[in-house]
Amino acid sequence: MRLYLSKSCIIDAAALQKHLDSLSTWSAEWQLKFNLDKCKVMHIGHQYKTNYNVQQDNTDCSILEITEEKDLGVLTANTMKVSRQCHEAASKANRVLGMVHRQFKDLDKKSFLIIYKGFIRPHLEYAIQAWCPYLKGDIEHLEKSTTKGDEANKWLLKVIIRTKTQEAQSNYTPYKKATWRLDRSL
Repeated sequence: MRLYLSKSCIIDAAALQKHLDSLSTWSAEWQLKFNLDKCKVMHIGHQYKTNYNVQQDNTDCSILEITEEKDLGVLTANTMKVSRQCHEAASKANRVLGMVHRQFKDLDKKSFLIIYKGFIRPHLEYAIQAWCPYLKGDIEHLEKSTTKGDEANKWLLKVIIRTKTQEAQSNYTPYKKATWRLDRSL
């Protein structure tokens, strides 16, 4: 359960505390306790630091104040900057790309594209509408991850060249020249 309230003065803080009190009354009436470890407050965009309390078992428990929270895999910070989310997404994509390099030694272009689109790109695009990067540094950091994918394409190119060379050497006859064409675009 989440409570949101636009707070412009101390009266708004009192209104939020009133909502929390009514929730405490409801939980006592229905005998459903709150997990106080999961109760948190995040102040976004203002400097009014207000302590909120929840009453449970006839004791007032203060709610923990946090600066960032991960919900549904997306990090939200009280500054509303998405830098940390961009770094998390890029590092996940890089880890998966490294795992692909270690596990698959010989990949053709089609197989690599299937693996890239199925396992690497989703980490870069997950919930992008919620944390769309707008700072130049964040965009560059994500682009570095995709250029590592381009480096993987270079790696793939070397693998293709090596296999084609081996095929050409095995099919080599003195009178027939082996020819093959390599498509460098992905």
